Amino acid sequence: FSAKDCYQDKDKLINALSMLKQTGIILIDELEDDLHAGDKFGDLIGFKRESNYGAIFQVFSKPEPNNLAFTSLELPLHTDLPNQEFVPGNQFLHCYRNEATGGGSMFADAMVIIEDLKREQPKHYKTLCELNVPWCFLDDKDDIRSHRPIIGLDQNGDFKTLSFNAHIADIPDFDVHLMYPFYAAYRDLMCRIRSGKYN
Repeated sequence: FSAKDCYQDKDKLINALSMLKQTGIILIDELEDDLHAGDKFGDLIGFKRESNYGAIFQVFSKPEPNNLAFTSLELPLHTDLPNQEFVPGNQFLHCYRNEATGGGSMFADAMVIIEDLKREQPKHYKTLCELNVPWCFLDDKDDIRSHRPIIGLDQNGDFKTLSFNAHIADIPDFDVHLMYPFYAAYRDLMCRIRSGKYN
């Protein structure tokens, strides 16, 4: 979708947001040549929620990083901030004048992954829906923790959310007899996510 069109025509913005709701991802081009153009486009849609990184933050390599995103290392597929009380609804990634080699974003179809898991390994699916997994982000300023299932369901029992981030998954604190079923299900899901089949 064209940012220019979305600014000028409310119906085109509604079409873009409808597609976002339907597919989970859209690409916007023709943003202004401005570092803050992504932030400004977000204002068309609604308020921005604060996190420990702020409402808007720049991702770049820096010394003594508190997050893998602030390094030059490759980030495996993940969802952001499952440690927060409220995980992000929609996230906007604005690539501004990037001349680096590599560093492209990858996305996977979580709905298809979860459908396949449910069909092929219903016990793993059930385990990941039921267990409240601990998540934790800890650095010298913040200690942010939450518990939530990896697979979140809506009130009708249908798939709603995926919380998957191996870098901030905390030590499981459920009964010991649940550890093997959890790790078997978790490994199954991780292998599917990282297989490349769903990218």
